[in-house]
Amino acid sequence: MPEVRDGEEAPEPVTGYAYTGTEPDGGTLIAATDMSRDSLINGIIRSRYSQTEEDAIKTHQIEVLRDAGITKSADYEAEWKAFSAFRTAAIATVDRWLE
Repeated sequence: MPEVRDGEEAPEPVTGYAYTGTEPDGGTLIAATDMSRDSLINGIIRSRYSQTEEDAIKTHQIEVLRDAGITKSADYEAEWKAFSAFRTAAIATVDRWLE
């Protein structure tokens, strides 16, 4: 809500946004080769996970599926859930952008 000064009428509320990206203005740059859905989703995922990290997470998940009793099973499940949640959010974000 904008500030009201003495003698002025209260202004109408306005919608405001807070940006929390790494750029000086709070924005976020996404490395994408083009404006396609896949490229934008990949760009968002790469902002948090390198391709090598993603491959390791997927490999760990395969290991868990093959043998649920491995010692790091709980850790691998947790990293898979975190990655999957971030990926799902990235897809939803891009789909909103491209509506």
